[in-house]
Amino acid sequence: DFQQEKKNVGYQIHRNVIPTDPTSPRNILQKIGNRDWYMRMRAVSGCTNDVVSKPSDPVRIIELDAIGINDSLGLGRDRVNLSWNAPKTDSAMTYDYFYYESETRYYIWQSDSVYLAGLSDSSNWYLRDSTYSTSKEISSNSCNDYAAFRIEARDTVITWKRGNAPSSSLDSLDTLTFSTYSVIDTLFLNYAKPTVQRIGTQVLNSDYPADTYQWIDCNADSLLTNENSRELQLSDTGRYAVITSNGSCMDTSDCFTVKADLNNSIVKTGRKTLLSLDSLANYQWFDCEDNSLIQGANNRTYQATDTGRFGVIVSVFNFSERSNCLEISLNLNDSIVLIGKDTLQSLDTLASYQWYNCGKASIIAGATERSFVMKDTGYYAVIVSDFGYSDTSNCYPYFPIGLPKQSFQEGIAVYPNPTNEKLNIRLNKNYKNVQLRVISIHGQVVKEKQINQQQLIELNLTGEPGIYFIQLTNQKGERANLKVVKQ
Repeated sequence: DFQQEKKNVGYQIHRNVIPTDPTSPRNILQKIGNRDWYMRMRAVSGCTNDVVSKPSDPVRIIELDAIGINDSLGLGRDRVNLSWNAPKTDSAMTYDYFYYESETRYYIWQSDSVYLAGLSDSSNWYLRDSTYSTSKEISSNSCNDYAAFRIEARDTVITWKRGNAPSSSLDSLDTLTFSTYSVIDTLFLNYAKPTVQRIGTQVLNSDYPADTYQWIDCNADSLLTNENSRELQLSDTGRYAVITSNGSCMDTSDCFTVKADLNNSIVKTGRKTLLSLDSLANYQWFDCEDNSLIQGANNRTYQATDTGRFGVIVSVFNFSERSNCLEISLNLNDSIVLIGKDTLQSLDTLASYQWYNCGKASIIAGATERSFVMKDTGYYAVIVSDFGYSDTSNCYPYFPIGLPKQSFQEGIAVYPNPTNEKLNIRLNKNYKNVQLRVISIHGQVVKEKQINQQQLIELNLTGEPGIYFIQLTNQKGERANLKVVKQ
């Protein structure tokens, strides 16, 4: 019945153990590939032990993997990572008559008697640790020998005593503990030689955790007093090593040479970001204009807050070097391009952005990303800014397919641009009536006039230096928007 019932949901009978037949196969080590082990139990009773119970629900066998740590060859070393599967899922069925059911706790057992059937003697197994997780890292307590590990999954259930119906009396409760054991995995344990590595400007450490540490000055061939942690804070150049121990294993690293080896080169990684190429130094950035130290600029990278020339002093122990100076300049790019059918994008990748409606002479609220999706016909520009400076693109005409594109702006020339005051605007032909408006970047109309039968318009651009938009409207209502910079 079990075979017919379960084979459609991924189960397959592998060994059908018959409790009343001592010759039935019981070798679970002959496993089918790409399958997990599940077991179920039946009991026999009766005067002649010939009454067989119904099978229990299937329970997955706990399969344990013991993997050595700190060894690229995969051999067991001073630490072991144990991992295993849970015998049941978190959603496994419970029973109404359980008063309480605990979370599964896993106990880690070890035996050092791997040879001569030592694993079958329960007295050779001793407890190492316990956890609610399905993995655990433990340290070796033996060297150059095999050790065996197994997991005990322990569940505690409080239920009603036999013959007692559920009631409010706690005297009617029994506490039952069930244990499920994993298969055994063995591993050869020895010791991995520690390696010293430099992890900071003046910091060394051992490459893996140990129970104890003792640092050595290789130049003086002496122990460093009170230097017994995984990290060593350096006070000078030299040669250093570390002695580590785990359990009964002990070994000493090779000597590690610490030099100043300062690299005083810097590179520019953005419009206003400089980077020191020395990854292990102390840093102090300075302003090359007056050689003054920049307060608080002590990181490997420096984010400039203004244009100028900057450098860095790199130091370690009592040594220091000064870099060359690199210039941080403005170089705003006010160009825009059309992406797809309705999206404008600034070609400046490092600025702050504010999109502008040239036709309405107004800032577009919330449009502060590099890209802008145009939702209506008109003329649009972007204001790019950095270091407190800004520049504005030309106005881009947007007329979706299906709408007639206005040709009024085509061929209109504005010169000189930038200008100090005098400005010439040459139209593409004579127009009977053209309205001219000069609008500041803030949307204020600073000049307005009517132009009749003129192709060349001469204009005095008064007011503060900055960016202005010239808005021209002909008798058909067509508009042209031109950007002008007043110096």
